Amino acid sequence: MRLAHEVVLLPRSRGYVPVQTSFQGNGVITQRHHVYERHRVHVATGTMEYTANQTWWVEVTHTGNTSKRLPKGMVLGHMSACFGTIANISREDWAAISLSPTTAPDATDPVEKPHVHTSNVPEGLRPQVLALLEKHGALWSGHLGSIKATEHQIELKPGSKPVRLNPYPMRPRSRELIKAHVDRMLKLEVIEPSQSEWASPVVLIPKPDGSPRFCIDYRQLNERTVRDSYPSPRMDECRDSLGDAQFFSTLDCNAGYWQIPLAEEDKPKTAFSCHCGTFQCTRLPFGLCNPPATFQRAIDMILSGVKWQNVLVYLYDLIIFSADAESHLSHLDTVLTLLRKHGVTLNAQKCHVYSNEVEYLGHVVRPGRLSVNEKNLKAINKAIFPKAQTQQRSFLGMFNVYRRFMVEFAKIAKPLNDLNSVKLPKRLSPPTPEE
Repeated sequence: MRLAHEVVLLPRSRGYVPVQTSFQGNGVITQRHHVYERHRVHVATGTMEYTANQTWWVEVTHTGNTSKRLPKGMVLGHMSACFGTIANISREDWAAISLSPTTAPDATDPVEKPHVHTSNVPEGLRPQVLALLEKHGALWSGHLGSIKATEHQIELKPGSKPVRLNPYPMRPRSRELIKAHVDRMLKLEVIEPSQSEWASPVVLIPKPDGSPRFCIDYRQLNERTVRDSYPSPRMDECRDSLGDAQFFSTLDCNAGYWQIPLAEEDKPKTAFSCHCGTFQCTRLPFGLCNPPATFQRAIDMILSGVKWQNVLVYLYDLIIFSADAESHLSHLDTVLTLLRKHGVTLNAQKCHVYSNEVEYLGHVVRPGRLSVNEKNLKAINKAIFPKAQTQQRSFLGMFNVYRRFMVEFAKIAKPLNDLNSVKLPKRLSPPTPEE
C-alpha cells in the first residue's frame, strides 16, 4: 500500500491520505512498523474490498512534533487477503466477552525461549546475573532490532547511471528457495516491492555445509559506489587489549546488518529482481561494499564511552572483559543498557556470559593466555595450493593471522609473497616436487 502522491502531515494531527495498492479483493491493512519508528506515523487498520491501482483514502495519525513530508510511492503498510465476513462487535459486547475454560491458555504449557549461556556464572553471583538478563530481556526477544545511531547511505561516483540487470536463469528448486527467502524478508520488513530503475540479480551461493545462501549480486552497484574509509579495528590490537582479564562475555548481534536502516533516498539503488518480482531493501543488505564500515561506526557510536576499556567491538562480535567477577557484572549491565537504549537486539544462542575460555577472532582466549583455534588449524591443513594470485593473497592472509606463533614467519612466507609479483601471470602453476 503506497502513497498516491506526496503529502505533508502537520505536527500531532490526524487525517486521511490517498493510497494505492496492486492488491485485488477483500483484504486487511497491516501497518509497517518502520513507518512509526522513523516518522511517528500510525496507519489505521481495517478491512474492505480493494480494487487494484485505484486511489482510496486511509486514516493516519502523526504523533511527531514537527511537520513531516512523505514522498509519493512511500510504502505505508501491506495488504493481506481476508476471506469471509468480519463481525462488528460493540463496546458492550467486548466487555462481556471472557475466556472460556476451553480457550484459556494453559499456564503449565512450557514455552521454549532462546537462552543465554550461563553455565560458567559463579554460584554466588548467579541470582544477580539471572536478574540482570531478565532486566534486559528485550535484547533477546527474537525480534529484529532497529539501530538508531545511524543509517546507511549509498553515495555514487559522479556520472554514474542506474544499472538494471535481468534475473539469472534458475531451476525450479532454486526458485522455490528464493521465494521462501523473499517471503521471509517481506515478513521481517527487510525488503519491500519496488518500481526502481535499478535492478541487481539474485544468486544462490553454497555454504560450507552445502546448503544454499541467498545473495544479491551488487557488483555493478559497488563499482559505482564511493568507498567508506571508516576503519575496522586491528585484530591484533583487539586481542592484546584483553590483557590479564579473568572473565569474558561474548555477545552476537541478531542478523547484524539488517538492524541498520537504509536512507530513504537510497533504497531504490538496492533493488533486486527475481522470478517473484522486483524488490528493494529497507534495511542494510549483505553484498554491498560499505556495510562493514557502517555497522562498525554504529556500534562504535553506541559504545563510545566504554569501548577499549571493558568491551571490544569487531563488527557484530562483542566481547566484554573484566579483572574480577563483581566488576564484570557492572560492565555487563552498562553494555547491555547501551545496546538496548539504541535498539540493538542480540542472538541469545550465541551469547555467553562469565566465560573463562572464549573463541574470539580465530583464537581461543583464556585468562592471561592466547592460543590457536584448533578448528582453524584443521582448515589450514586441508588447504589446497592457490590457483590464482587473488587466492594466493587470501591464502597468505589466513596464515598471517597466526604469524605470532611462527618463528621467522616473514622468511617462510617470502616465496609465497613473490608469487604476487605483477610480473607473473595472474594464474598460478602448481608447485613442482622440488618446491
